[in-house]
Parts: sequence; C-alpha cells; structure tokens
Amino acid sequence: MAREKSTLTVYVGPDELEQEMPGRFEVCGRCDGTGVTALHGIAIPADEFNGPDWDDEMREEYFAGGYDTPCTCCNGQRIVLVPDRKRATKEQLAARDENARVDAELRRDEMNERRWLGEG
Repeated sequence: MAREKSTLTVYVGPDELEQEMPGRFEVCGRCDGTGVTALHGIAIPADEFNGPDWDDEMREEYFAGGYDTPCTCCNGQRIVLVPDRKRATKEQLAARDENARVDAELRRDEMNERRWLGEG
C-alpha cells in the first residue's frame, strides 16, 4: 500500500473544524492484518453453521475463503492509520479525545434509539 500521508484529520467542536495530527500505521484490528473478513465480519453461531442450512460443500467453501470479503475497516489494505500519540501536541490529543468522546456518545445514542424502536 502506498502510504500517501501519515496525518489524520480530526473534527473539533460543533462547527467540525478540521485539525490534522500525526499518525502511524498499524495492523488492522478488525481483520488481524489479513485484509478480509468472512461474510462481512458476521459471526455464525455453531448451531447454525452445523445445522441444516449449511451442507458440507458450503462449510468447505467457507473454510477455503469462499465467503471472504474485503475488510470494511482497512479496505483490504491490512493496515490502518491511527493517531501517533507520542508525536502529537497536547492540543491535538485533546481534539482527538474530544472527537472520540463525541463519536462514542453518538454511537451510544443510536444504539439506545434502536433498542427503543425494537431494531436491536
């Protein structure tokens, strides 16, 4: 993979102002550096996998990678750009931490809304 840049853009405050901070590449945590996930990363319970919906041929194809898709986190590149906390300034770290806090709050609110609506 060509490493075009080693900086991340974070969005700060209600106006979502862009601020760059140093980044570094590390192995993708979603696919463990393989670049692929089986069935888009959806886990199949053992009782379903061993049940009537999966025959021996389908199981063989699964283990041979026949259901693999590019990882949605690294787009098949096997590495991801993450903040380099050692090279970042205190202001950059504060902006990144605030951005992460807001993202977590939005995900929590979305999950609560889905539960309330009976979707999850």
